[in-house]
Amino acid sequence: MTEDKGTSKGLASALCSVTLISVAQLAMKWGMMSLNFATTDFFSLSAIAEFFVLESAPLLAIFFGLVCYALSMFFWLLTLKRYP
Repeated sequence: MTEDKGTSKGLASALCSVTLISVAQLAMKWGMMSLNFATTDFFSLSAIAEFFVLESAPLLAIFFGLVCYALSMFFWLLTLKRYP
């Protein structure tokens, strides 16, 4: 009976890992496609600050994608531990 619980927990963590990595890829793809580097002068501090303010949604999407990648890795390690 405990083996069945371990297998079902392993399957659940594998599904979480796959879902999270898919969400991560989509979020990072959208974030990178939405960034506008063309008009930014990276030699000026005020321009860099303005870039971070204007591009906050794409940067948050990229950060969210990186967090999802880390969580996906955690769930994959749980899968390797629990699934036979």
